[in-house]
Amino acid sequence: MTRVVLTDDNIHQSLMKFSAPLLFISMLDYLASFIDLSWLMALTQYQGLPQVLKVSITTVGLVEALFSGILAAIYVFANQHFGKGDQQRVKHLLSIGFGYCVLLGVAVALIGNLIGDSLTALFQVSLEEQAMIQRYLEFFWYGYIALLLYIYTSLIIKMSGSMQALVKLKVIAFLINLVITPVFIYAAVSQQWDPIKAAALSTIVSRLLSFGISLYQIKAMKVFSFPLGITFSPNKTLIEWKAVLKLGISESFNSLSLSLSFFLFFIVISLYQAQVMEAVVISQYITGFFQTVLLGVMGALIPFVAQNAGQQSHRNVCLGVNWMVKRAFLVGVLCMLPFIWLSGEFAGLFNASDAMTADVEQYIRITAVPWVFLLASFAYIFAAIGLGDSKGILFMTVWSMYLATLLPLLLVRFFVGDSVAHMAWAVSGSYLATFVGCWGYFYLTFARKPALWGDENQAPQESASQAQSAQEQPA
Repeated sequence: MTRVVLTDDNIHQSLMKFSAPLLFISMLDYLASFIDLSWLMALTQYQGLPQVLKVSITTVGLVEALFSGILAAIYVFANQHFGKGDQQRVKHLLSIGFGYCVLLGVAVALIGNLIGDSLTALFQVSLEEQAMIQRYLEFFWYGYIALLLYIYTSLIIKMSGSMQALVKLKVIAFLINLVITPVFIYAAVSQQWDPIKAAALSTIVSRLLSFGISLYQIKAMKVFSFPLGITFSPNKTLIEWKAVLKLGISESFNSLSLSLSFFLFFIVISLYQAQVMEAVVISQYITGFFQTVLLGVMGALIPFVAQNAGQQSHRNVCLGVNWMVKRAFLVGVLCMLPFIWLSGEFAGLFNASDAMTADVEQYIRITAVPWVFLLASFAYIFAAIGLGDSKGILFMTVWSMYLATLLPLLLVRFFVGDSVAHMAWAVSGSYLATFVGCWGYFYLTFARKPALWGDENQAPQESASQAQSAQEQPA
């Protein structure tokens, strides 16, 4: 099977071959996120379903963020060693990842059941909606392990560069979910069972079946030329566990901050005039689609940077990041220009009043182009993740999610004004500030000073004795 080699010196060609399929995959994943909602709305009479599923997934994300950093760190270091061609360490790290998926799945199920109701109570939903959320999560918590294993095996296939296998897996997973979800919900309605629980169960079953397919590909060595297993105890001669933990803590903080910043963002918006919230939410439906899809493509930088960092290829990393930034600007502008032109018609899809349509048009026309700078800034964030730079991840997280975003919104609200226009200019300023901070950190720390790529920013180099010992150790 043809593989994309991310460490090839022809970085433009390798990144294009790698990221082009990810555009299709990202769109497919985005559509898949609406399958439960669409079929529940079509086959039941429940009200408030969009908010119910949104709060459910947000709650799961909050619990997941407590532990997912270690798994992300394992994946980054596995990519770095894959770039170096160290199969022994790659095999062990990925096998540890499988073991950690099991532990993480159990932890999320236990803690989710323990504090899930308290978390959902933080959201302003009705008692009826909260009851539906609890019923959905009742099944989802215990089946989360299937979802996690499916995501992890998908990442492993992406890491190998086997894009044909990844596209095939994603298409099959989407079709399975699309087909069995209405069957489960219709059966529940017919048998007077709970269709909310049936929707959650269908998602779990579809992910379990998809995981089985991806596991077969890995076990049959269609992904790597070596088999993978599962282990729960890291081999200290193969893994610098302290470095993994350090990066894992940084990644967990990043995940928690992302969830928290979204929550705080809407709290700050509520301090503005009443119509501001609606204008922001309507405009974010379209920017949210573009951002989700394009970030899925830009995420190609994580394995690309990690594998080239493993090879100590400063040139490839810098050229690859710059290539992605330029494409982000180009594609972002092409997406936003028609959005600006058609903003009024788009607002009409939500049955907005004439006054609200005017507010939405004003907000979009002010923020659309600066939003492209926000999109481009993620290239530098993904580069820091791929490099395993815990300090960089911490800086960019605090800068982009708090100092450059929430602070301008608060300053404008209390010292300038609280209209839609004031909010829009504050958001635009935060987008530009986010880009400047992320670009400045990457340029000053890595692009100009490759000598700073020490042990802290890469998978640690083994000593001669460790290398000899590693050859004698089982995976």
